[in-house]
Amino acid sequence: MTGNDIWLPYAYDPVWHTPTQVPVAEREYHASLLGLQYPQRTGLVSAFRAAGMKVRYELGPAYEDAKAIYHSSRVGLNWSSLQDTTARVYELMAFGICPVLNRVPDLMEMFKDGQDYLGFSNQDEAVAQVRSVVDDADALERIGAQARKAVEPHTYDARIERVLKRAGVLA
Repeated sequence: MTGNDIWLPYAYDPVWHTPTQVPVAEREYHASLLGLQYPQRTGLVSAFRAAGMKVRYELGPAYEDAKAIYHSSRVGLNWSSLQDTTARVYELMAFGICPVLNRVPDLMEMFKDGQDYLGFSNQDEAVAQVRSVVDDADALERIGAQARKAVEPHTYDARIERVLKRAGVLA
């Protein structure tokens, strides 16, 4: 960004990104990460699998398919390669599953580490964060619910309204 740029982060869609109703004990995956398979993400998933966790990691599923996978996950993972808060962050939070996310500057401006998500700065810390909650249904439910609450104002409709107000189309 430069001096006069206006920051407009990603968001989520309340129609597609609905909270999971699957009880924690019935969720098939310990963690999931859907999207591009960068080296740091692949290494992270390998570390989880080496620790005996069942992780869904692939490129391709979208919409209802992605929602079904995330709804069947105890933890949603993200590791931004560009140090930005990706669309996946908003989606995971909207799904109401426990987000475990690498700490990037804009994420920490909008959400609270340890409350709205569990943050990490390296692979070892990510594994430790997931281990700390993956078998604790109460913690998973609490963090997932808080994530959902924290992300509620960040819909695409809210972003579009901001753009239209800035453009003078809406008052």
